[in-house]
Parts: sequence; structure tokens; C-alpha cells
Amino acid sequence: MNLTDNSRHTLQENSSMCLAVSACLAGQKVRYDGGHKQHAFVCNLIDEGVEVWPICPEVEIGLGVPRPTIHVVERGGKLKVLGVDQPTLDVTNKLNRLGRDFAKRLGDVDGYIFKARSPSCGVSSTPHKMMDGRIQRGPGLFAARIMRQRPLMPLIEETSLENCAQQVNYLQQVEAYRRWREFNALGMERASLREFHLRNRLSLMAHGGKGLRQIEHWFEVLPQSDRMTQAQLDEYGGLFMRQFKNKATHRRHLIVLRHLCFRLRKQLDRVQQQEIARLVEAFDEKRVTRLQVIYALGLMSQRASIEWLAQQRYLQSTLSLQMEK
Repeated sequence: MNLTDNSRHTLQENSSMCLAVSACLAGQKVRYDGGHKQHAFVCNLIDEGVEVWPICPEVEIGLGVPRPTIHVVERGGKLKVLGVDQPTLDVTNKLNRLGRDFAKRLGDVDGYIFKARSPSCGVSSTPHKMMDGRIQRGPGLFAARIMRQRPLMPLIEETSLENCAQQVNYLQQVEAYRRWREFNALGMERASLREFHLRNRLSLMAHGGKGLRQIEHWFEVLPQSDRMTQAQLDEYGGLFMRQFKNKATHRRHLIVLRHLCFRLRKQLDRVQQQEIARLVEAFDEKRVTRLQVIYALGLMSQRASIEWLAQQRYLQSTLSLQMEK
């Protein structure tokens, strides 16, 4: 990413996850008043070795720090970003152009955390002052461009990341998007897509049975062909990412773990079956974490050489799994 010096902020060169963030959330003093809005979750990600790319669109287009305040207003049926005290200050085209150009450079980025209510960065909370005086809520102009050009990328405002459950759910979306993005870049073979789906099936199941059934029905009605079209891949990708927006609740994880116990009954001896059953029961009663159960299942898949289980993404240790309580 050919960012200006202000925005270039690679924190871990060997990180496995990369997120773009509004620079003020990373603690940079780039707000209109010279301050910042450092966010604890963003700082925690940095501490965990996540690669973070901060950008402040308003600084990037040359407004500087401190700077005149701007807002989104309707003019002639179109939304514009104008100065609050200087109505002749119009940065609409600059923000649109920056958003369009920056979206093209997000090919290796796994998600984006935006500053809420910002005229440039809000996702859904930015005030839009309409011609009739009403205030509507919607995206900032820069964020709107990113959303349009990267429709599958997990985008969120920091105000939706205030508790552990919200944070874990967002990280699960980011991890899923990374897997999909990497697969989508490799090829268009039908067999490869099916294999990708099966490796992710337990993770998809943890986010709800209804969505998983919809995806598997999509496979059933898919025209028979060894090669996929890009449109078909995009359609699957949309279903895949939409599924991860559903929260993986404790009950849903319990369903997945019990499903695993059932599938493993013929591949494990009686002692192993009892060991896993006890762990799942303890998880049900919240006496152990899912991480502990996953760790035990991983060891068991190695000892018993259960290849299909070892390949399940659900068993991989991830940042979202480590954060679960």
C-alpha cells in the first residue's frame, strides 16, 4: 500500500492478520481538534501481533490537523461533504476519489474498523443533513466507497466492538474472509470449492443451521461443471461471508461438538469416546472452554490419524478462539 508517511504503520511484519483502521482509533492524533479516539480493542489487536494499517482520509486529502469541521449534507439530491463553518469548503470529490483508489489497495487486508459518526469513516451512523432539515444516518463518503468496492470485507464501527462477544464475532468474520480471499485467488475448480466448503463446514455450522442448509442447497442446484465461473464463486462467497455474521453462540458450539462426537463414534475406541464426551459435557456446563475441547480434539485426531478431522478449520487455534470466554 503506497500510503503517505502519516498512514504507514506496519506493526508486525510476520502477522497473519491484517486490518485497516481509522487512524484515530489506533491512537494517532489526527482528529479535527488535534486529539485521538484510541480504542482498547484496536490496541489489543496490536498487542496480539495483528498488522494494522491506520488511515485518516481527511488528513490524506490535505485538510491537516487541526482542521475545519466538515459534515455530510444533501445538495441537489446528492450527498456532499462541506465545511460546517465554511460552506464553500467542498471535499466531496476528494473523499470519493481517495475511497475508490484506496479500495483497490485492500487486496491483502482482512477487515476494516471505522470511526463511527465520522463524515468520512462512518459505516451506518454518520449524520446526513437533508434538504428538508431531517437528519438521516448512513455511511461517510470514504467508507461508502470502500463498502461498494469490497462488499464481502468485514467492515465495522468501533461502537459495535464494545464487549467480548461482539469482538469475537467480528474476528470470526475476519478470519473467514481471509480464508475465502486466499482460496478465491487460487482457482475456479468445482472440486476445490467443495473441498474448501467441507474444511469449513463445522465452522459454518457453528454460525447457524439455517444458513448452512442454504449453502448446501446452493451446491445441490449448482449446474454440473468442473469449472466454476467467477459469478458462481462470488455467489458462494456472499453466502459464506453472510453466514459468519450470525453469532456462534454457546448452544451452537455445543451442537457442533455433539455432532463431532457422533461422527467420531466409529473412529475412536471406547476410552477416547468417553474422554471426548466428558469434555463436551463439561463445556455444556461451562466448566471448560471451547479452546480446551478443541485442543483435546486436535491431539486425538493426530493420535488416531483422523485426516478429515485434522483438516477442519474449526479445530484451528485462532485469535477469536483464544479470546472466547
